[in-house]
Amino acid sequence: MLKDLRLRLTVLFLLIGVGLVVVLGGVTYNLLRYYFLSSTDQALKLKMGLQFIELNSPIPADLYRSISGSGLFAIDASTNPASGVTSTQGPVSQSEEDEIRHRVLEESELADIFVLPLSIQGSLITSPTFTYNPLILDRAAFLQAIKFGSDLRTVTTSDGTPIRLLTYRVASQTDIAAIQVGVSIQPEMNVLGQLLRGLILIGAASVLFIGAGAWVLAGKTIRPTLLAFDKQQAFVANASHELRAPLTLIRAEIEVAKREAKDPKQITVLENSLVDADYMKKLIEDLLLLSRLDTQTVKLDKELIQFPGFLETITGKMELIAAEAKISISAESETFQVMADPNRLQQVLFILVDNAIRNNRSGGFVKLTGRRVEDQAQIAVTDSGKGIPEEHLDKVFDRFYTVEDGSKSAQNGSGLGLSIARGLVHAHQGKIKIASKAGLGTTVMISLPLKTKTVKKIIRR
Repeated sequence: MLKDLRLRLTVLFLLIGVGLVVVLGGVTYNLLRYYFLSSTDQALKLKMGLQFIELNSPIPADLYRSISGSGLFAIDASTNPASGVTSTQGPVSQSEEDEIRHRVLEESELADIFVLPLSIQGSLITSPTFTYNPLILDRAAFLQAIKFGSDLRTVTTSDGTPIRLLTYRVASQTDIAAIQVGVSIQPEMNVLGQLLRGLILIGAASVLFIGAGAWVLAGKTIRPTLLAFDKQQAFVANASHELRAPLTLIRAEIEVAKREAKDPKQITVLENSLVDADYMKKLIEDLLLLSRLDTQTVKLDKELIQFPGFLETITGKMELIAAEAKISISAESETFQVMADPNRLQQVLFILVDNAIRNNRSGGFVKLTGRRVEDQAQIAVTDSGKGIPEEHLDKVFDRFYTVEDGSKSAQNGSGLGLSIARGLVHAHQGKIKIASKAGLGTTVMISLPLKTKTVKKIIRR
């Protein structure tokens, strides 16, 4: 139980650590990606502004703010509030235009940006004025720019090259309806790819380091609990051993007193005392067994158990108890062998069958089935009893847990039977699970490693 707790704490600490690594890595990656795209977008806007200057066309307001804020050159302009367009005042001389072009190309390194002038139909216009490069022509970007004034997107060429593409509508009387400027961002993507691989490598190393640290930290976290649990287990084991001897003496003295008693009322009281003594003895033995299961000191004398003969033995021993409760009991099994401790496996099935009988109704049934499923033997105990409400199913294997429904069987149960059954099944490297619906009966399924398989045989009682 505490090992499972340590494992869960380790997983929790590991998930927190991995989450931090992922967040930090994601923030680093996205910040660099944002920086690259922002720099590229600014360069595209500068290049686009240069094209508007060459065309002597009004510069859109958002584009003007970008190019004027760069500090590379200044344009004496005014803004038309109605149109949102900033236009130049006065023509720009050829020498001034050449100086602007030189400074932009030199200081902003825009030479790699290609320019695509587009007609109103969206086709390319060849002109020696532009840095013509028919690397890509994106129709969707053109239509968006014509409709909304501008468009900025990343597209991919047929050879897989990523292109950052900026498109602006041109408000002029020339044949040019729009301009697309673009640049390959493959170098930036390569850098981001290298960063991503580095982050993955660092993240993997961090996960290993965090996992080791989480295991150590979880161990230190549960150490006080482990010490307290060990002391509790030692106390339960010692107390159980110490209580068995005086309880045996008390029971013997009650039996002597019962034989010598003459008064019927005294005999009744003594008989009830014997029942209580037997109950206490069983409770002490159950607690001692649970203590051994917790410390994994239960000795299993494994041998090959033959089915269906083993189930026949179980139904034979429980048949009288079932008959007294007016419950029919039967078994159906294939022929196979299971390597297990017959006494402990019998104890598990006695617990399950006893529960099925006590929580059944008069005229009901209890059925044991055994079958092979791949490399596992599945043993099921099914009853037609009152069932278990769904909210209790995940707790029925807890110690001292009983389903409080006011019935006599619930009051007589100690709540240790299913916990012991689960511990013994786990000691055999098996699994146990329960399925039930209120009013529709219950099925408890045990899975154990299978030895061999032959034919199917039916046993009924």
